[in-house]
Amino acid sequence: MTSIDYDFENPDSIPINICMTIILKSQEKFYHEKLRDVDVTPAELPVLIQLYTHPGCTQRSIVKSSYITESNVAKLLKRLEKKNIVERKVDPNKKNRNLVFLTEYGSEITGNLLDISSNWEEDITEDLSEETLKIFKQLLFDLCLKSAKYLQNS
Repeated sequence: MTSIDYDFENPDSIPINICMTIILKSQEKFYHEKLRDVDVTPAELPVLIQLYTHPGCTQRSIVKSSYITESNVAKLLKRLEKKNIVERKVDPNKKNRNLVFLTEYGSEITGNLLDISSNWEEDITEDLSEETLKIFKQLLFDLCLKSAKYLQNS
């Protein structure tokens, strides 16, 4: 097996997927350190953020917006219910469907988690000018849209 050495002085030598992996691993490490005192895992964050921004959504809408499989969302919700972070309520308009909400405790935790997420983003982008950050976010957004289309078509 050969070892690949990337030249971190030359951006062209590092594939995009390696850059994304490094960024995500950094974020994961940051979250693990910051979430140590809170009973929440990094895997639960997308669900919590979805429920924070869209209270009373369905499990299916969480699947669609987070790109997490239906079985994994079901497991995450069950775990979050046991921790008293989320609750399910019967949809008054469709009795065979549940709506998912954050509990008061869940809302408090998620608000704190959003602050933690902002801190990580500020930490890794602090050396970028406002203009560079704006361009970076636009490029990242464009890649995100194209990636979302790929996921929806597969």
